[in-house]
Amino acid sequence: MTRRIIEINQDIIGTVQPRSCSVRQKKLTDFPTVSAAHRQLAKNLSSPLMFGPPICDELMAVVQHVFTEAEAEVAQHLSGMIGKTAGQLARASHLPVDAVEPILDILATKKRAIAAIGSDHRTKYKLVLPECLWNFDRMSRYMQKYGHVDNSRNILRRNVL
Repeated sequence: MTRRIIEINQDIIGTVQPRSCSVRQKKLTDFPTVSAAHRQLAKNLSSPLMFGPPICDELMAVVQHVFTEAEAEVAQHLSGMIGKTAGQLARASHLPVDAVEPILDILATKKRAIAAIGSDHRTKYKLVLPECLWNFDRMSRYMQKYGHVDNSRNILRRNVL
C-alpha cells in the first residue's frame, strides 16, 4: 500500500478571491423596446446608493418581470433614500391618488418590491432591491447557463422567483 500526498496550493482558512462578474454592462439606450418607466426604474435600482447591479439584460428582465407597466409608472418616482407619500407619487406620475394607492399596496405587501413605512395616509414608500436582486450574481449565472436572455422570464420563474 502506497501513501498518497495531496498538495494544496491555497490557504484553507482565510479570504478567497472574489468571483469575476459575468454581467455585461449596457446603457439604457440599448433597450429601445422597453418602456421608459421600466428603464427609469432600472436606472434607480442600479444606483450606487442602492448597491444595485449595473444596467444589463438580466436587470432589465427582472424589472419587467417584477413590475407591470402601471406599477413601473408609479415606482419610477421612488428613491431608496427619501420616502414619498401616495399623494406625492400621484402628483409625480400624473395619476389620481385613488389609482396610486392600490398599486403601492400591491408593491409593498404582496410583491414586497418597495418598503412602506408608517400607517394610514402618512405612509411613506421607498424603493428597495427586490429579493431576487440580492442574489444577482447567482441569477446572472443561471441566465447564461440555461439559455439566451430573450428567454429570461421563463428562466427567472423556474430558478429565482
